[in-house]
Amino acid sequence: MTHFMGTITNKLDKKGRVSVPAPFRAEMESLPTDEIVLRPSQMGPCIEVMPKAAHLARVEKLRGMAEFSQQHRAMLVMLMGSSHLARPDAEGRILLPAKLVGKANLTDEASFRGMGDFFEIWEPAACDADTERSLMLAAENNYTLPPQVVS
Repeated sequence: MTHFMGTITNKLDKKGRVSVPAPFRAEMESLPTDEIVLRPSQMGPCIEVMPKAAHLARVEKLRGMAEFSQQHRAMLVMLMGSSHLARPDAEGRILLPAKLVGKANLTDEASFRGMGDFFEIWEPAACDADTERSLMLAAENNYTLPPQVVS
């Protein structure tokens, strides 16, 4: 299992390439393949990036849905139709599709934020604002982790 943690900002070049931060690359190197999936997030103006196996595990959860329902179709479009398969180059850079760059409002920098088994790519100021919003929401609502089930 991967553990993407922290927030790191890197430069985005004119061609839409950005270096995956070294700690995130190290996590990816522990996986059987370096294939990753990039997709627009439904949680905010950012790009979700996850190992291909983690992405396929999410897609597998659709098996319990009615196959021809509108919800199933919407989830397929969200998880498959809007996703892009990528692989870091020899320098650890990934090419971000122009459509995703636009969705995340990226210009010359991109913030990578670890989210456990995946990471997000944000415009730096938007990432900072979202982090503050999330921390405030957790504090105001006294969010806690669920209790551990002991068997």
